[in-house]
Amino acid sequence: MSLLLSRIRGLVPLVLVASGSTAERQQVILQVPRAVDRAGVEQRLALEGCALGEELPQLGLLLVTLPYGADIEATTQRLAALHGVGFAEPNSTGEGGYIPSDPFFPVQWPLENTGQFGGRPGADIEAVRGWDLTRGSPSVIVAVLDSGLAANHPEFAGRVLPGFDFVNEDPDPVDDQGHGTLVAGILAANANNAFGLAGVDHNCTLLPVKILNRQNTGTTFDFAQGLVFAADAGAKAINMSLINYPTSASLRNALDYARDAGCVLIACAGNGGIGDADVSFPGRSALVISVGATTRFDSRALFSGTGAALDVVAPGEDVPATPRVLVSSWGSFSGCSAATPTPRVLRAQRWTSQPTAPATPTAT
Repeated sequence: MSLLLSRIRGLVPLVLVASGSTAERQQVILQVPRAVDRAGVEQRLALEGCALGEELPQLGLLLVTLPYGADIEATTQRLAALHGVGFAEPNSTGEGGYIPSDPFFPVQWPLENTGQFGGRPGADIEAVRGWDLTRGSPSVIVAVLDSGLAANHPEFAGRVLPGFDFVNEDPDPVDDQGHGTLVAGILAANANNAFGLAGVDHNCTLLPVKILNRQNTGTTFDFAQGLVFAADAGAKAINMSLINYPTSASLRNALDYARDAGCVLIACAGNGGIGDADVSFPGRSALVISVGATTRFDSRALFSGTGAALDVVAPGEDVPATPRVLVSSWGSFSGCSAATPTPRVLRAQRWTSQPTAPATPTAT
């Protein structure tokens, strides 16, 4: 069962401003090999109205400042054509990684662990580096099979498809328990919306599928229905923060159906500790990526399932997450459920040992 302790915190947002020159005069980098007539090159630069600046002699590089109002592209081409110049290119700018301005991003140690809670700096999923490559795409549908979703929450605005509630058999998968909203927030809370936290994926489309009731438990048939619904709706990934279901033929067939439809299936490794990854279903299925939980110290969370079925690990203890309340806040969420939406750790830790007995089907 989930280990949840909600609390409200207030912190000053952390904002990182990209570096780069803001001067009106633009700059070009020239490569001038040492064997070249340097005086001749400098004379031509002076005729262009350029000023010679810093040098990097090991690479034969010169930093040249162009005259005010110069056309950067045309001038760069002319300089590149000068006799003795190996190449010329604009002195472009970069930035120090995408940092969301959400007010509580500084507490999100799983995304960027700076030791803010006394943990080990760097014990995170390297989200900031990942966001330099991609922040997600609206074309990717991620189904969250859980207790539903607070779809009117600002953290999910504009990104939720019509889902279904297989517990109450209606098209309104409202979250009456809270677990599903916590999971979805870790996965995909909106970034830079001046509200709450930031998710791992800022652009994916969410498909809420309610298969857990108010007590955070669910039936095999509802689970099978949810898998088929998500696959038929075009989900590319299915998040299952679920444990202790029976290894039934119905669920095996449903997982096969979703896998054959092209879905990536991700589930918890179990909260039963040593050996539980080899017992808890659906995580133990060979069709599923099984996710264990780590701490802010980069060690195994004591509750995390272990075993040969474990595939990857991710932060899962005291993870800042999005509560159902429609205010800018965060709650501390522990369990493999918190790790399942973020299996970005590029390594597997197979903490193998003897399995434990299964418990009641529930969420983690």
